[in-house]
Amino acid sequence: MQTKIDKGILLDTIRPLYVLEGKWTGYGKGNYPTLNEFSYKEETCFETVANEPYILMTQKTWLKGRGQSEFIHIETGIISAVDMGVLRFYTCHMNGRIEIMTGKYLGLTKESIAFVSDLVKNEINLKQALSSSRVFKFNPNVFEYELCLSTIDVIKKTKHASARLLKAF
Repeated sequence: MQTKIDKGILLDTIRPLYVLEGKWTGYGKGNYPTLNEFSYKEETCFETVANEPYILMTQKTWLKGRGQSEFIHIETGIISAVDMGVLRFYTCHMNGRIEIMTGKYLGLTKESIAFVSDLVKNEINLKQALSSSRVFKFNPNVFEYELCLSTIDVIKKTKHASARLLKAF
């Protein structure tokens, strides 16, 4: 039988992420042993849920290149406080991949989080991801992240993308 965690503890755990609420825009770079290096434009929005230990996230990216932008990715997610100091990040990708990651704050300032995948499920026809990890770094004006990925083609977890976004509003 699972013990119910006090909602106040969960709210205290999620509260440092409230600084992310709003729209963030910026640029990132991607690379992977099976891909050519690429640059992208990104828009990520975070929304808090009043008096609940959740934050909603929507991420959209566009490939940058030669005067044009091509839409390449959309991802939605929920970051949830599940225990004192422990977060869970549930994501759904437009290509049919879902992930569940567990994260903890790094350091006492609670301005960065390391997430590691617990579960990755892929659409049957999708190149199979095996695991992932993300590190978020943030303050009221800047949000940065790094994403590492392991696939059936590249077993060792390898950096895939990183971005630096600024608060838009």
